[in-house]
Amino acid sequence: MIFNYTLLEKLLLRFNVIPHPVYDALVNVIAGRALQASLKLGLVDLLSEGYHGLSEIQQRLSFSTEGIELLMTNLVALGYVKKTKKDMYSLSKRGQRFFNIESKYAIRNFVYFSEQVYKEFLDLEQSIKSGEAVRSLETLNPQQWEIFTNAMIEMARTNAKSIARAIPLLPSQKRLLDLGGMHGLYAIEFCKYFPQLTAVIVDYEDVRKYAERLIAQNNLQERIIFRVGDFVKESFGSGYDIILAFNIIHGLKADVNNDLTKKVFSALNPAGFYVILDQIKDSFTMSNLSRLFVSSIGLMLLNKVGGKTYPLEEIKKWCRDAAFSKLEFKRMMPPGYGMIIATK
Repeated sequence: MIFNYTLLEKLLLRFNVIPHPVYDALVNVIAGRALQASLKLGLVDLLSEGYHGLSEIQQRLSFSTEGIELLMTNLVALGYVKKTKKDMYSLSKRGQRFFNIESKYAIRNFVYFSEQVYKEFLDLEQSIKSGEAVRSLETLNPQQWEIFTNAMIEMARTNAKSIARAIPLLPSQKRLLDLGGMHGLYAIEFCKYFPQLTAVIVDYEDVRKYAERLIAQNNLQERIIFRVGDFVKESFGSGYDIILAFNIIHGLKADVNNDLTKKVFSALNPAGFYVILDQIKDSFTMSNLSRLFVSSIGLMLLNKVGGKTYPLEEIKKWCRDAAFSKLEFKRMMPPGYGMIIATK
């Protein structure tokens, strides 16, 4: 993403002299593909080692002269690669943060996931007209599940610890249910922060191995279990002190979310928490970045699973209709994300 414009460029953009659609519809798409190619072809890993000249890069990765020059120029303009006066290249601070495989902030799999989204968006017109998804998660093959799950792990690592610390659990509150918890990282962080907690994760069989791997890596097998199931159609029991629905409501229809909220209320102990984390529509009215992020994710969800992003007031109404006594909203990162804490 380019942030540094010249004064002249800012004026030309502001007064629509520069043709915005060329950049929005073409240049940004090509730039995204350049990022995907740089990861898939090993360029990012090579540049993470240090400075390299174009001829060395070309020789080691078997690139054409034309290809490497154009790709490097693109990555420098995007801010992921830096170039010295002697024409040596390496990852910039931004590139190291997001693409170095050793970085805890790496979002490499999210870039791989975006390639899947690119291909699926060829059917966007059909989804817009029908209001339904052209395909479903059930059509994902094992490789796509792996990329998707790892991408969600990368995003969860950016906020899981801060979210766990934001919930005022009491020592007497001991049972957590993670609906569609997928990789299990949120349940893991809650259990690490609150030593009295035990947790149940409910999700598809396709993601079970990823959750169980992370649970084992954190030595929490005695406190966290993964249960295969459909939390919308099946009972998930009762007696819970906190129930998480992170990146869940955007994949469900409004009436299903309304029913799910009531089901959650019944499953919670008195003073229990229902915590929703999602992209929240119309809650960041002053930020075009937030608005673009939420609406773009909404289009992706419509096309991929028939979902959508919901406004804060609609989510609050579900909670009020279910008889939750207290509602709290917190803005989260990245821009456009929000967390609703409903207390029974």
